[in-house]
Amino acid sequence: MFGKLDRTLNQPLYQQLMILIKKKIQMGELVAGDRLPSERQLSELLEVNRSTVIRAYDELAVEGVLTRKRGSGTLVSRETWLQTPRQLNWKKYLAVNEQVTTPATHYKKQLQDKVQLNPSSIIDGYTGDLPQQMIPSFNLTEMKWHDFLAASSDQEPFGLISLRQALSNYINQQFGYKMKLEELLLTAGGQQSLFFIMNALLQSGDTVAVEAPSYFYSLPMFDNYGIRTEAIPLDSEGINLNYFEALLEYQAIKMLFVTPNYQNPTTITMSLERKKALVALCERHQIIIVEDDVYGLLGYQDQHLPLLKSLSPDNVLYVGSLSKVLGKTIQLGWINAPSRVLEALIKVREEWEQPLSIFPQMLVSQLMAAPEFSLLVANLRQELFQKVSTLYQLVTSELANQFSVNLPSGGYYLWLTYQGRLLTISDWQFLLEQNILVFPSFLLTEHAQSIRINVANLSEEQMKILVKALKNHFE
Repeated sequence: MFGKLDRTLNQPLYQQLMILIKKKIQMGELVAGDRLPSERQLSELLEVNRSTVIRAYDELAVEGVLTRKRGSGTLVSRETWLQTPRQLNWKKYLAVNEQVTTPATHYKKQLQDKVQLNPSSIIDGYTGDLPQQMIPSFNLTEMKWHDFLAASSDQEPFGLISLRQALSNYINQQFGYKMKLEELLLTAGGQQSLFFIMNALLQSGDTVAVEAPSYFYSLPMFDNYGIRTEAIPLDSEGINLNYFEALLEYQAIKMLFVTPNYQNPTTITMSLERKKALVALCERHQIIIVEDDVYGLLGYQDQHLPLLKSLSPDNVLYVGSLSKVLGKTIQLGWINAPSRVLEALIKVREEWEQPLSIFPQMLVSQLMAAPEFSLLVANLRQELFQKVSTLYQLVTSELANQFSVNLPSGGYYLWLTYQGRLLTISDWQFLLEQNILVFPSFLLTEHAQSIRINVANLSEEQMKILVKALKNHFE
């Protein structure tokens, strides 16, 4: 774990050991509360005198990096670890992602290989993005290089003010909630938003709650930062509050991650009654809510339910993204949070040296200022609704005896659940063999009864082929 110290360097061995321990903390190989080897063990491992280890440990304890407790040994200090810009434990991360030994990871690799190697010969209901032909087409006015330079020099830490203003106005138009500019931080998309929140507000050993199934449950960042997750099941109205409340009787939860609108993968929209009950429960237990609303702009109806953020402004961090509307090449999102929280998030951005490029900000600012922006987004919603409705009608007419399905109120997914015998991963192999790709539930949870289908990528003819394949196999 520690390697060997270099006796040829013109540097005392105890100082080399101090640097080595600090580096392992920065790399995430040692986290708060980790116990280091005893003085005798480490001296034997490094082939140095015990006094060298004692001095290194003592110096690091004085600096606050380590904590030395009688009966407990030498531990990584929680305070110092939190003050250190954290880095992913890449060795652990890569080891997880290199594993293709389980049936689920093997199935996922087959899906990804088909997408990359044979994109023209597949029916792709698997990938989670809009196809290029559905992304709204905008005409951009001419912009000079000096326009970008001037905007970059004037940019605030929170992001381009003209774009923040446009976003605030648009969200107010859609949801009746006005985001204050001083509480609105622009990011490079939803994933970066979550990265900032985790680094600024969570500590190793904290426990967070996530919906199940949801893509949150599969995020490797939680595990790599030593953050525990508790899965909360869903019902037809959203997160199951009876289950959640029972969990809180014996488990402290620091933060809750939810997707109230068109949840991924189930497409469930949380009811207003459930939203009010959820914010009341979290306020009572002082649990921070992260409202992940990356699909929120894709609602089919003109009227939308209130945001969790509008129901509990001080307790909810509202995360949104434009990537689901403008395509994955536009990595632009936002966090709406109390200003004191944004200050902590900006500090993380600076520590990790992740400034937001001015280019996508200026492009999107221009797009949102265009008179046709709202109309083009509305047209996208209508097109998605037509596609979802088409597949929904095919499923309910051809597969009613085999699958349950609900018509979502937004987004571009449909969630089908098999009503027959208990399925296994191998039961879905037949779709791969026919080059029909879907997102099976076993990639996010233990059961294999359900599949998520991205209708945005499918023509009506491809939908019929998919439904026929399901019907033939499960009859």
